[in-house]
Amino acid sequence: MDATSNPLIGTWSIVSTERELLPSHQIINTFREGTRGFIHYLPDGRMSVLITEGSRQPPVGAVATDAEAVALFRTMMSYAGRYSVQADRVLHHIEISSIESWSGQTQTRMVNLQGDQLRLSTLPSNDPFTGEFSHRRITWQRLR
Repeated sequence: MDATSNPLIGTWSIVSTERELLPSHQIINTFREGTRGFIHYLPDGRMSVLITEGSRQPPVGAVATDAEAVALFRTMMSYAGRYSVQADRVLHHIEISSIESWSGQTQTRMVNLQGDQLRLSTLPSNDPFTGEFSHRRITWQRLR
């Protein structure tokens, strides 16, 4: 599979994140200002994602305290594995994840691709960080 047969192939940088609470449809930012992240789709059918929230602070010392480590963990997420494309969705077959309960699961993302912008949206589900029932959407920009 190559970029001509699969337009997802490449590296994408995070542009924006939002969460639509259900059933109220209230839209809020998922992460704080300065959030950074990348998602990679490779021709061999593998993918990885890493997102860090903009509010992260480095540890004061050479080794993070327990409180600092918890804060760092709660302000990032990552996972990797195989992926497959089905019509208007991509399935992330997660092999390893910072959210250990996702390891071994398949996460479905609805795909909206317009030029060099990719919007990935979850199906309605509980947010893994807040527990709120919602749609989560991330917009990505293709890196050239």
